[in-house]
Amino acid sequence: MPFLITDITDTPPVGSFPPADSANDEFGGLVAIGGDWHPERILDAYRSGIFPWPMRDMPLGWFCPTERMVFRTESQPLGRRFRKSLQASDWTVTADTHFSEVLRHCAEIDRPGQDGTWIEPEMCTSYEVLHTQGHTHSLEVHDAQGLLIGGLFGVFSNGMFCGDSMFSAQPGASRVAFAHLLRFLHEQQVSWVDGQVPNDYLLSLGGIPMARSDFLELRTAAATEHPLNGRNWSKLFATRTAQALCSA
Repeated sequence: MPFLITDITDTPPVGSFPPADSANDEFGGLVAIGGDWHPERILDAYRSGIFPWPMRDMPLGWFCPTERMVFRTESQPLGRRFRKSLQASDWTVTADTHFSEVLRHCAEIDRPGQDGTWIEPEMCTSYEVLHTQGHTHSLEVHDAQGLLIGGLFGVFSNGMFCGDSMFSAQPGASRVAFAHLLRFLHEQQVSWVDGQVPNDYLLSLGGIPMARSDFLELRTAAATEHPLNGRNWSKLFATRTAQALCSA
């Protein structure tokens, strides 16, 4: 079994995670169980290529599955039909201006095949703290009236963005947020995004399945004290339009 983290809730973590390549694949790539949502522990996990995933009636789980989904930021395969729909769009996109609302929408939105949400209140509290420190970020999509209609959030750690969740209140809104995320990160010379677990939707966004060993090598190679570390992105990202994605 993986190493058991037994820190008392809300106390600073002691020690670090076991190596991510020690994951137990009989349990979906489980690396460790236990511990809490302490901000330092969350950052330590993502820096190590590990992500948290709550398990019903079980201690908190920390995973690095045998296959990961990654994205090259230089590639944005939007598709002809979607690009055409964007040409008449009046949506705008911002970053780090409505983090709490994006977090709440991702937690509350109904998802086919899912009973409830993995985004727990304790997680939200820690992610809010990390947001004030410039470690967690959101992209927000607004309609012409300024209403929030889509977005995503995740962790930026050591030169890589690790996506956690996204939502759409209007068809295509999360796709717009994600495409702008890739473009922004490419502008900032960030090459990769971690999408965690492969699924059909991420594949449709251009995701690349990658073996755990290759992902961990990629994670190590990407690790850097990047200028985006610990920084709020709102001013740097500014306000962009969905239409801008149609340009080269």
